[in-house]
Amino acid sequence: MAASWKGNIHGYITPTAYSNVIYFLNKFLSPGEARVKASDMLDSYDIIGQDESVFRDALASGWKDIEDAGQYEAARRNAAITHICTNNVDDYPVKNMKVLTPEELLMLL
Repeated sequence: MAASWKGNIHGYITPTAYSNVIYFLNKFLSPGEARVKASDMLDSYDIIGQDESVFRDALASGWKDIEDAGQYEAARRNAAITHICTNNVDDYPVKNMKVLTPEELLMLL
């Protein structure tokens, strides 16, 4: 996340992931701090679309984790996205983009 904040990479996030981050910010920070951090994320990341076709393709993908499939389908539709960073690399059986752990991404940077 820091690499995107610093402008070292161009970061993208889906609405699903952004909502999940807000959930955790609200759990661990005061409401004011959570809003500031959530706003900072909007300054550092582009939110990519997740419409009905993304979720239809995610459901048809056969992936066990539909949320991961939805993340991938949204990323796949954006030609600028070349890598996915996740702790669940094994959950992304893709060949058309790199899937990296946070540690692997940091080594690239």
